[in-house]
Amino acid sequence: MPVMIEDGKSVINVFAGIKNNGISETRINWLFYEPIKLDTVVASGQNIVRNFAFKYRTSVVFPWVEGFELPGFSLIRSSISDTTYKLHTNDEHVF
Repeated sequence: MPVMIEDGKSVINVFAGIKNNGISETRINWLFYEPIKLDTVVASGQNIVRNFAFKYRTSVVFPWVEGFELPGFSLIRSSISDTTYKLHTNDEHVF
């Protein structure tokens, strides 16, 4: 968080980030999340704690979502697909 040099009202914009190409030292904004705007009063030199959670933008659409609650999987093999997959069933790996 930024350091305030004067007491008073401040607007702080917080953006969700991800690792850029998997590198933890370089982060980029994750545009699927709404930024959070904190309109707050901050005393100079003091720490503030704000609990918040990012939410997906309303324009984000997930065309395919699969959870762990239902058996099987929802991928459908197609002649126009450029991806192959194998379904492995090995009872040793089931927990």
